[in-house]
Amino acid sequence: MSKRVYIMRHAKSSWKKPLPDRERPLNRRGKRAARLVGHALARRGIRFDLVLSSPARRARSTAKKLLKALGDDPARLTEQPRLYGHAADEIVEILRQLDPRYDDILIVGHNPEISELAVLLSGDTRFEWLPTGALVALEFPIEKWEELKGGTGKVLFTLYPRSLEKES
Repeated sequence: MSKRVYIMRHAKSSWKKPLPDRERPLNRRGKRAARLVGHALARRGIRFDLVLSSPARRARSTAKKLLKALGDDPARLTEQPRLYGHAADEIVEILRQLDPRYDDILIVGHNPEISELAVLLSGDTRFEWLPTGALVALEFPIEKWEELKGGTGKVLFTLYPRSLEKES
């Protein structure tokens, strides 16, 4: 048995209007990136048992657009307040508390924490600064989330919107 975590940095947001950080929307490029990543996941036959997003508008919108492109219900999104402004080790604690019936989890958050999470769980320093819209898929040889440990995640694949744009 194994568990998989898909770690995604929110897509590109707009800075056109002076809004509070939590209220910044996606820009056109960000909306496209979220759809591209969703379509790429659909081609791989990926489905999520649980989708956790930061409460920030740009993260929620990224997750919803990805789910829609995946052919899934965007209403399945669960906001997790601790995905906004909390350290990577705190996000690991969120994962460790998950019900073991969930095998495939998508997390949508922000830098620097989301990149730190990818490095912490995989032990791979190439993820030190994920670009907007990037996704890292990790697999863990565990049966229960409480067994999750840093550095044990096997990188299954990565998706970067810029590369996906070239493919489409």
